[in-house]
Amino acid sequence: MKSSDRATVRNSPGQRIDPLHVVEWANDGSGVAVHQGVRWHVAGAAPGDIIAASVIAVSRHHAHGWARIERWHARNEAAHRPPTCKNASQGGGKCDGCALIHLRPDAQAAAKLAAVQRTLKDLPQVPTHIKSRGPEFGWRNRSFFVASHDNERMRLGAWSAGSHAFARVEGCLAVHPHIEQARATLETLLNARRLPATVVDALRYVQIRAGFLDSMLLEWISRTDIGADIDLLSHALKACFPAASLWFSVNDSPGNVMRVAEARHLGGPADIVMRLANREWRIGPASFFQLNLDVAEAMSQRVGELAAEVGPIIWDLYAGVGILGAVAADRGASVYGCDVVPEAVRAASTHANQQAAWLTMDLRHFAAPESWPAPDAVIVNPPRRGLDVAVRTWLAASPAARIVYMSCNPASFEQDAAWLLAQRPDLRLSGVEAWDMLPATTHTELIGWFDVT
Repeated sequence: MKSSDRATVRNSPGQRIDPLHVVEWANDGSGVAVHQGVRWHVAGAAPGDIIAASVIAVSRHHAHGWARIERWHARNEAAHRPPTCKNASQGGGKCDGCALIHLRPDAQAAAKLAAVQRTLKDLPQVPTHIKSRGPEFGWRNRSFFVASHDNERMRLGAWSAGSHAFARVEGCLAVHPHIEQARATLETLLNARRLPATVVDALRYVQIRAGFLDSMLLEWISRTDIGADIDLLSHALKACFPAASLWFSVNDSPGNVMRVAEARHLGGPADIVMRLANREWRIGPASFFQLNLDVAEAMSQRVGELAAEVGPIIWDLYAGVGILGAVAADRGASVYGCDVVPEAVRAASTHANQQAAWLTMDLRHFAAPESWPAPDAVIVNPPRRGLDVAVRTWLAASPAARIVYMSCNPASFEQDAAWLLAQRPDLRLSGVEAWDMLPATTHTELIGWFDVT
């Protein structure tokens, strides 16, 4: 159940529904059963299951509710697989990070495809299958861990979905093995009493990135500035991680955002190397980089191909470190890009192998640079909220023959696509592909391309 739903529900303790016949997937990966006109979302269930369930909550305003499995009458064994992760909520833990981990890969793909098709149902193009690449486990090359006291010990884990209940994640199957090793090492340091209690107690989050050739970045994110004690922290981290890129930042935000301030370099290399699109990218703590390199490689090649095939001048908006534009440049394009993060723009400019220009720009205030030539194609890869109004407005009158849109959120993609198609009668949505960027989760990424007719 999403946290946004909590204000609209009433509890119904003790109510039992038996039987429930699960008939379809919900967008959150749970199974859906319809009983007496109410759509019940049941985590851990799949279409074809018949269960007895206890009610968790019922919406005050809509005919849907949430229930928990109490007993199995029949189980769709073609969809389910034996428990694989002790931390997952489906296996008795509290971690909700992999909502589909109880399902076999084919069933995961079916659940994701159903969610995408439901979200995009009003668009003229809808994906027909989910594309995947690489391993099912160990794909995550960056993780943020929550610091928490657990039975007098400091632990590094995660928040359960929609709450501040702490979830243990030891041995997480999704993260790169080197990240799990670093998490365990840091947890040992936190409990070894070699650091002042004020330093340990102030720890809020830890960011760990695993890079090329075993390179690693670790960022200690503190609730407060720890003053002169930062020298003790730096010495301890260097002793545990002598080759790592080490950083410190302060996050005193009342919200749940992980990073809010520029990080301070404590030691080791100033960045780490990530290898993608036949290049080595130097990444610092603030730069965005895709979590699953195998899928990112395939998607980048596809985006670059789609952009470069219509002409030689490419604009790459929300460029990040410039991977998508670099692939287009490999196909002979001249790429002009921008991003809001200066660190990322610097990384992008080091890989400009064609005539190009790179700007640091907040795209909420986007204005077409006068020095850039008119584009043949525009690549956009916005954050989850979708296109900024200024970018979307410019695209509605853009001279580009093609817009290639890479999206991490099908809902915002649908809104942007519908708006663009409504504004431009000469624009056609030529295709949409769905990609399984984060296996075992409900997350699906899209590539959509629009052509001027």
